[in-house]
Amino acid sequence: MPPLQCDEMKNKRRNYRGIAYMVAAGVLLLAGVADFFQHVSQFRSQAELTFLGRAELLGKFVALHRNQVDAMRNQMVEHYRSPSAENVHPLKAKKTRSPENWELVAASGLLVGSLAGSGQLPLTDQQRREVNAAVSMDSQIGATLAGDADVTSMHYVSATDFIYAAPSSKIDGFRFMKEFYQRPSWTQSLPASNPSRNITMNGPYQGHTGHGPIITIAKPVYDGDRFLGVVALDLNLAMLQRLAGFGESVGETMLVSEDYRVLVRDGAFDPELRMQPPLSPKSAEWLLDKNNDAWLSRPIVKDEFWLVHRVKSGELYWAAARDTVTTWLMILMLFLIAASSLARARLARDLRHSQKVYRLITENIDDVIWLMELPSRHFSYVSPSVRRMFGWRSEQIMDRAMAATLDPDMYEKGHAGLVKYLDRIKAGDLDARHITLELDVRHKDGHTIPIELVATILLNQDGEPCQMLGITRDISERAKVGKLKSEFISTVSHELRTPLTSIRGALGLLAAGAVGEMPVKAKALVEIAHKNSERLIFLVNDILDMEKSEAGEMSFDMRPVDLGLLLPQALESNRAYADQFNVHYELIGAAGGMMLRVDQNRLLQVLANLLSNAVKFSPAGGLVSVVAARRDGQIRVAVRNGGPGIPAEFKGRIFQKFAQADSSDTRGKGGTGLGLAISMQLVEKMGGTIGFESEPDVMTEFFFEFPEWTQPQPQA
Repeated sequence: MPPLQCDEMKNKRRNYRGIAYMVAAGVLLLAGVADFFQHVSQFRSQAELTFLGRAELLGKFVALHRNQVDAMRNQMVEHYRSPSAENVHPLKAKKTRSPENWELVAASGLLVGSLAGSGQLPLTDQQRREVNAAVSMDSQIGATLAGDADVTSMHYVSATDFIYAAPSSKIDGFRFMKEFYQRPSWTQSLPASNPSRNITMNGPYQGHTGHGPIITIAKPVYDGDRFLGVVALDLNLAMLQRLAGFGESVGETMLVSEDYRVLVRDGAFDPELRMQPPLSPKSAEWLLDKNNDAWLSRPIVKDEFWLVHRVKSGELYWAAARDTVTTWLMILMLFLIAASSLARARLARDLRHSQKVYRLITENIDDVIWLMELPSRHFSYVSPSVRRMFGWRSEQIMDRAMAATLDPDMYEKGHAGLVKYLDRIKAGDLDARHITLELDVRHKDGHTIPIELVATILLNQDGEPCQMLGITRDISERAKVGKLKSEFISTVSHELRTPLTSIRGALGLLAAGAVGEMPVKAKALVEIAHKNSERLIFLVNDILDMEKSEAGEMSFDMRPVDLGLLLPQALESNRAYADQFNVHYELIGAAGGMMLRVDQNRLLQVLANLLSNAVKFSPAGGLVSVVAARRDGQIRVAVRNGGPGIPAEFKGRIFQKFAQADSSDTRGKGGTGLGLAISMQLVEKMGGTIGFESEPDVMTEFFFEFPEWTQPQPQA
């Protein structure tokens, strides 16, 4: 094993150092994460214990005042049923500011209550009993209020438009009598709303005893099945908040009713607020809502009131993270150092590996890999395999122009092809970035090598060609096989043409009745045989044309041709074929004077191929349009038809020999698959270009373009 070089040893030490940093950062990260989650757990546990303590305290508090309301209700019923209940204390009625309300004042000056209506005395029997019961409880209720600072007032609202409240000095003449009958403490205690006669808890709403927002605990009063009214007490909301410890911890605590009204909460007073938190049957169980807020809940009054605590998403973790921020900063710093070192080590390792793989590929592959700079067309890289293929060393070719490394014939052909592709790219055709050419190149010793050149033109940030990356492959063996195949096909085709011609002629005579009338069935068979013999001759002729074109043996009689005369002739020659498919032709834009320099017969052959294809793939009753137009010194002839269009997977090989979209033995369209390949060969050899556009189920268009021919001006 060879000794390590100095640079390699240094890189190895850097790798070890990076690994050590990474391990240290990982240990600190784990410690920081553990510390963070320990704080989260402590905070969560503390929040749970605090919440449970508050819930227990609030439950006792609410139960105490519910018991007070219940006792008040019992006393009211007891005094109401007392034999002396009709012996009303001396009273007088006093008009209030409201024309509908009267005050009932005892002889002692005690404001007994308020009466709605006419205010006339004497009272009804039920009113006398209710007034007497209220007056009898006044001293006891006053003592309760004096001993309980949480209760701001206690009152009795009668179904007979009578209200008693204590302390009376805080009610200010009962000017709010109408509001008492609109409060939920009244409406939710009516028999229709509360058939089970449960205690209700309502609010928050603004009180009228100088204590601000209040919560009301109320219970309906019945004498047997007779509804008398409602007894209730008002609790100071601020005192209730302090007692329950709202606002003292992270998050928000609320008292929520069974219909999701928020009775008590941290923050501003809002009597209309409703909230639907996730309620858990288990104590101190955290639940998440759709916003990922965490909730604790516990019933204060079973199935009626819940104490809930909400910690908004991330709030709990932020509180815990504040205690671990220093550790996190240290972890982050060490992690960045270790990650940077590790990244550099990995980058160096990957770079060495990629260089090794690159050398293995370029030094051992038979194909030549090269990179050419555009537009200078100098080779900036050529793989060493160029010596095996062409006898030149890569150093002899690099930094030299393409013209200096190729023989004139090859350079002319390659240059013309490259210019054509570059022009297409400038015109916006990005598919032209991919080039495939077959050329004959001279070896250093003088013999010719057939090659295949596959290249991609690279674009810069401005979308302009800047480089060309390519692979050159020796296809000598493929050329030999192709030549043998071509010779075999050519030989077979020539041998088939003569007997097929005789067979077609004989069958044509039979079908025409030259030997007399034949039975109907026999005639049908002869016609089928005659058509198939013609198809075979077309196939043989197409194969021979293709072989002549590839061998360079096809002759062209290049003369000026007027499209205004040629296109109608092409349509007329192919009209019978179109009639077989019930397809019609139309000619657009073929005016006289549109001149091309081409071989007229070869161009008619191209048009026949394009027209027959358009007809075959058009629906019955369809229309094939032939459009001629001038564009940038070129004349473009397009053959357009409706139909299924060209499948995307077939577009790349549509001009290849024997290529057909449906190549199965059950395909619905006939043809040899050579027509487009022959058309491409003919158009390009006459100096034109051919292409197509297709939109599935809408339109297909094949077109060719030639430079417009103009009459040379005589020299002066």
